[in-house]
Amino acid sequence: ICLKPRNGGLKMPFGPEIFRQAVSKMTSVAREVLQSAGLSSFDIKYLVPHQANQRITDRVARELGFERERIASVISEYGNTGSASVVLALEGIAGDLREGDYALLVTFGGGYSSAAMVLRAETAAAADSVAFGASAMQPDRIRAPNFVRDGPETSPCSQVTEMPPTTDSSIHCPNSTIPAVPTAVRTSIYSRRHTIKREADFIERLVCKGGPEIADYHLLDAWFDRIHYFATVAEISSEELLILRRSFGVAVSLATLQGLVCNQPHGYAGDFEIIDRIYTRHISADPRLMRWDAYFHSQAGARAVRNRKAYFHRLLDRHYLRRKPLQVLKIASGPGRCMFEWLSARPEADVNFDCVELDSDAIAYASALNQEFLSRILFRRQNAVRFRPTSQYDLIWAAGLFDYFNDRVFKAVLCRLLAGIAEGGELVIGNFSPSRRARAYMEFGGWKLNNRTAEALRTLAQECGVVGEAIHVGAEPEGVNLFLHIRRDDRAKS
Repeated sequence: ICLKPRNGGLKMPFGPEIFRQAVSKMTSVAREVLQSAGLSSFDIKYLVPHQANQRITDRVARELGFERERIASVISEYGNTGSASVVLALEGIAGDLREGDYALLVTFGGGYSSAAMVLRAETAAAADSVAFGASAMQPDRIRAPNFVRDGPETSPCSQVTEMPPTTDSSIHCPNSTIPAVPTAVRTSIYSRRHTIKREADFIERLVCKGGPEIADYHLLDAWFDRIHYFATVAEISSEELLILRRSFGVAVSLATLQGLVCNQPHGYAGDFEIIDRIYTRHISADPRLMRWDAYFHSQAGARAVRNRKAYFHRLLDRHYLRRKPLQVLKIASGPGRCMFEWLSARPEADVNFDCVELDSDAIAYASALNQEFLSRILFRRQNAVRFRPTSQYDLIWAAGLFDYFNDRVFKAVLCRLLAGIAEGGELVIGNFSPSRRARAYMEFGGWKLNNRTAEALRTLAQECGVVGEAIHVGAEPEGVNLFLHIRRDDRAKS
């Protein structure tokens, strides 16, 4: 660092690298601590980061899923105060903490060192009277608010019923470590006509009994439909949605499938980890969470994702019967399990896969999974939006990408891929339909897509110059995931 004005002033020649390392290390250690404590970002009232600069703070908050109003920041008042910055920021929000509230402290410093801690307010908050619990490195000492730890062996949680009536703002669940929604937070929304408190109570009762049983599925489905409707017509604010998510407690931690969706640990929805857990029907080993994962797998969206893999396998079989060697381009290749399972069943198949994937972690995961087949798989770390094929392929498969695009980007990427279809080959693009059965649960967790009908997919293809005879729209058995097929031999010539 140079401080002499005549030499150009303050210089940090490695600033971009420090920024990248700070964001990466702080995000990673924060997620590790949350997982150790059995919490998610939804359980945390305030993120209290090291106050290096606002850009780092904003990026870390975005990666962890914190809105601006839940970030403690004193950078504008004090600047970077080094090791004192977290304490100063914590003092600034102490008066807003109530008994049972959690604060996540995370810092970064010399030697690329990092640390994080979860604190819990032990007393009713006053600016000068806040006591905090243990570090998140001792999660067994973090006590859940609104739960009674001493009492009879049998939990007095009432049987789950649709919209259960209650007059008690706390839940009594002996020996539980599942966080509940703080009473002080709930009382501010009692007057809402759709009764947020009663909706939260329903979820907390499910959490208390260890998750939904199969007999509860129709009630929980109706709950998500109801909340989705209220959110769609703006009857529920973002703050109230956050309260409802917090009512799930540990059931939206990173140890559950729905927690992975809510927290987006890889920075985006539908990442390779969640997709592979859907493919493999992963179930948590934690008895408190097993039923939640089973419920996740029962949903139409999860079934459609598994059906998508089978749809791809049938396409590979059909094309492989007609042409060898088979050249396949896979856009947004994710965990690579589709290739692994197909090649494992046909180890001698004469096929080559080119895979375009931006996430380096996904490439590493897929490479390890497909280690024995890497002579037939080439991974390209590249943004699919900017990718232009330089070869031609018998099959181009893009199943989990285009429903994140608006129509303009959809058409721009489609037009580029058309040039890569070999004579007699086809391009297949997956897109979730507007099916109500899949949307409510997915969108509650923040997994939002640009859902399209079959007619909308045909229209987009035609707007890219593809003739109607070359277009076909298929679907997997659930009817949730649609597939736009474009054949090379009949498409329009430019």
